[in-house]
Amino acid sequence: MGPSLKEISAMYKGQDGAVAMLAKSTLEGSTGKWGTKPMKPQKVDLADAHKLSEWILSL
Repeated sequence: MGPSLKEISAMYKGQDGAVAMLAKSTLEGSTGKWGTKPMKPQKVDLADAHKLSEWILSL
């Protein structure tokens, strides 16, 4: 349905604010970044969203 985590990492790794942007997308959902299918918001707390974003960017 969506990009692989490695594709996400490749697109955003090294960009200023990437962790915060990915965490925000995780918490609020997003649309239009990887096609027309929306990503629904995920039910995780902010700290976990940041940890997940950091991990994705480490791939």
